[in-house]
Amino acid sequence: MSIVRSGNGIKEDEVIANREQILLLAKDNRLYRGLLGKLPSLEGVQIIWSMWIGYWEKSHDISDLCAKNNLTIHKIHTSGHATIQDLKSLTQAIQPKMLVPIHTFFPDQYDQFGVPVRMLKDGEMLRL
Repeated sequence: MSIVRSGNGIKEDEVIANREQILLLAKDNRLYRGLLGKLPSLEGVQIIWSMWIGYWEKSHDISDLCAKNNLTIHKIHTSGHATIQDLKSLTQAIQPKMLVPIHTFFPDQYDQFGVPVRMLKDGEMLRL
């Protein structure tokens, strides 16, 4: 079954009606918790927590909701942190045509990787 999307994305009632076919990427916020509260049942809902475990420990709203409803939680955080040398080695191994650094404190160090670097401003679109 395919879900018809409006110009504004998938609507809440579509998520509820098709819940067994949906993987929802959501932040832990009141909108997400509100959506869970509108489901007729939380049976089968599984939570994948991919952020740092310290945020889980501080996030009592979602952790309490999961405990109260006996939801399955998968904690699978992988660090996105890499050293400049690791990134340089990866670049040499895959030989990309261009690098676009994101989420970095050291964008100026990418010039040493031996491939063209394209710096983007926040919100700037890159057309390929």
